[in-house]
Amino acid sequence: MDDVRLTALEVSVAFQEKTLHDMSEVLYRQQEELDRLKTQVETIRERMTEDEQPLSANDMPPVELPPHY
Repeated sequence: MDDVRLTALEVSVAFQEKTLHDMSEVLYRQQEELDRLKTQVETIRERMTEDEQPLSANDMPPVELPPHY
């Protein structure tokens, strides 16, 4: 194999390795963000569940008849 062809292959492999490394870093950061968002969604879901208390008779507004009755 001549030097020019070997050099071209080495450059190609180096470029692919860098691209793979960069993509791996992006994927890692996206997974971290996904984990953080899942935690936030679960926290919001828990808060909403806590806020969904059934109304007692004291909490309900009184039933008033309209003025024309």
